[in-house]
Amino acid sequence: MTPVHRSISSVAAGLIITAVAVLYCIWGDSDRVGWVTGDAASYLTMAKAYAQPGVDEIAAKAAAQSRFPPLYPLLLARSGASS
Repeated sequence: MTPVHRSISSVAAGLIITAVAVLYCIWGDSDRVGWVTGDAASYLTMAKAYAQPGVDEIAAKAAAQSRFPPLYPLLLARSGASS
């Protein structure tokens, strides 16, 4: 593969990734929780517990027993999106 072909392949891959990212942002951008039993509600509950520790005991217990990893809820809590 020549350097020109590698460059074209890299640009094409970048464009595809960018297009997919834009479509995901359009599709997933919402301020509403879709389902009570979905993972969005769990992530928001966990984020609430991490943003204000000790304030809501029920949210803290739900966060402790959640099946989801805490990284995304921690980012939500840190960015202020939990409120």
